[in-house]
Amino acid sequence: MMTLAAVLCCAMTTTVLTSCGGSDDSGDVPGPDKTPVAGVIKAGITVSEDMLKYLDLTVEYYDANGSVQKETMDKTEWSKEVKAKLTAKLGARLLMKLKDGVDVSTLTNTTFAYSYSYRCVAVTSSNEEVGEVLISNPSFSANVTNSEKLSEFINKHKDDGLVKFLFILDGKTITSTSW
Repeated sequence: MMTLAAVLCCAMTTTVLTSCGGSDDSGDVPGPDKTPVAGVIKAGITVSEDMLKYLDLTVEYYDANGSVQKETMDKTEWSKEVKAKLTAKLGARLLMKLKDGVDVSTLTNTTFAYSYSYRCVAVTSSNEEVGEVLISNPSFSANVTNSEKLSEFINKHKDDGLVKFLFILDGKTITSTSW
């Protein structure tokens, strides 16, 4: 009887241990998905008080649906973050025109300073950044000393924008393009 009990005990132990053993499946567990699904841009534009005082400033930008939106810039700083599904079109530009009632001939020693920044990247479904990242933060200043130079400055930039950046993200590359 003892021999039979010992044999049954060994058989049960072997069955239990066999079902617990086997191959190590840890190599079969997939890592996080690195497939880009969206593009994200964080953009900002800063202008001098003189620009805000004498110019009507409008920021145009692409929203998450790829449509152009417009916002009046009524403060010296504007910023926006947009996330759009791929293929994404992301960017902004600053349009300007002389405010009604402003006499250019009276403006001397006016400082038109501006800067802009952006950070553009593709992200996965878990918001992990993948691939190329575009970053820029240039700054410009123009001290307009007479009305002729002011008119020239405004006319040079009023139609296509003083600041402009636009990117197409397809999940593999970020392509810089024009408005």
